[in-house]
Amino acid sequence: MRVTPIVVVSLFSVMASPGTVGAVRAQGGRSLDADFVLASGQDVTVTGTSLSIRFDNVENDSRCPKEGQCIWAGDAEVHLVLTTASGGRDRAPASRPVVLHTNGDPRQVVQDGLEVRLVGLAPVPSLEKPPSPKDYRATLHVARQASK
Repeated sequence: MRVTPIVVVSLFSVMASPGTVGAVRAQGGRSLDADFVLASGQDVTVTGTSLSIRFDNVENDSRCPKEGQCIWAGDAEVHLVLTTASGGRDRAPASRPVVLHTNGDPRQVVQDGLEVRLVGLAPVPSLEKPPSPKDYRATLHVARQASK
């Protein structure tokens, strides 16, 4: 099989970029005050801000299976990395890992005046086939933090 140089260069640039191993940039930015969906391993920049969000993975998914009858809805931990570009050219962007919960606290976090809220997580687990890591989709909502 013959691999073209363009493919090799593209694969090399993704693998060589620090902090982006396995990450896929979403096409276009996402708007403030609107729900959007990120796939596991995907990152996106919120339009009109310096905030980037990367959906790393899901851990401890104990949500009730769709075929089940559960006393408790369960919970899943959605691991994100929030990065805010700094104002100065001599300063590196500020990144921090956060964990949001589907049925627990915290469900939202504030980064530089922007509230990032977990709206939902798909797919719902199944008794027949648990979701694989690449199947997860997180629905997020980003808005300016309300004044107190």
